[in-house]
Amino acid sequence: MSREVKIAITTKRLLNFPLYIKKCFFNKNLPDSVYFMTFHKCASTLFANHLLKQVKGLEHIDYEALVWNGLKRKGEFAFHDRGFIYGPIRLNTSPYSNNHSLVTAVTKPEFIRDKKVISFVRDPRDIMVSAYYSFGFSHSYSPVKEIQNKQKKYRNRIQQETLDGYVLQAVDQQLDNFKLLESLLKVCKRSILLKYEDMVFDFEGFAEQLREHIEIDENTLQKLYTQSRPKQKEDFSSHRRSGQTGEFRSKLKDETIGLLNSKLRDVLEVFEYEP
Repeated sequence: MSREVKIAITTKRLLNFPLYIKKCFFNKNLPDSVYFMTFHKCASTLFANHLLKQVKGLEHIDYEALVWNGLKRKGEFAFHDRGFIYGPIRLNTSPYSNNHSLVTAVTKPEFIRDKKVISFVRDPRDIMVSAYYSFGFSHSYSPVKEIQNKQKKYRNRIQQETLDGYVLQAVDQQLDNFKLLESLLKVCKRSILLKYEDMVFDFEGFAEQLREHIEIDENTLQKLYTQSRPKQKEDFSSHRRSGQTGEFRSKLKDETIGLLNSKLRDVLEVFEYEP
């Protein structure tokens, strides 16, 4: 059974399941809804597949996946105060994404200020390196023709670029993405910031922080730990090529790193990443 068919079946069951209706309309005794915000190339697919759907007491809604697979039109998003976990919501929407309206909806200060938010970040320089290989060479195609056509055009464009050329073109947008998240963290009174690097190097501490916001069993955490270990050897054909941290230091030229550090200086300081 294909992934798209599985999602369609899950969606149908969800929409017809009495518990869904209960959570939408009779939700006074349910936990507050949670918003999981992150970026592309920040283990977002890992969280979508192995953690968010396993959170106890909360129904998982992945609007991006539904739009990506043609099961929901862009702009048709509903949010409920209790009983759900929404995400991953990737703040750095890709150039071919149809999810700009989703990001716009959840990043309005008046919307997000009283929400419960888990933000998950990775070194912005590693994100750009990973994006080059993924969007340019290995990322799967959407079954939605409109999105797929945009993907192919963007992939062709990336393949005409060197890695250093790509990140230098992408850095201004990356700066804006992190500035957006920084603004949300200031506005939202119930937010927590988690880091990819802590998941890799201090999983116990990372899991403890995560459990302060959502209820997860040990089996789910163990699967997340196993799946999040970096690969010893790069696999350029895989959606998850490497997972290594600080990879940009060996992939990019010294002068490129210097330019990135200059552009991202404030962001690196705020999110505590070394130049």
